[in-house]
Amino acid sequence: MALLFQMDQNEAAPALQCVLSAVKLHSWLSAFYNLNLPKVGYGVGDGSQI
Repeated sequence: MALLFQMDQNEAAPALQCVLSAVKLHSWLSAFYNLNLPKVGYGVGDGSQI
């Protein structure tokens, strides 16, 4: 994280955009994973308990 503060704005923006994209993708994959897998004690995983 400290490295981002050493970059100028033109270099930091794409890096932050990449991080945000990765977070969005991870969230989408997590939701998809939760929707399609049964949960122990719930029978069907509906993704409501994240």
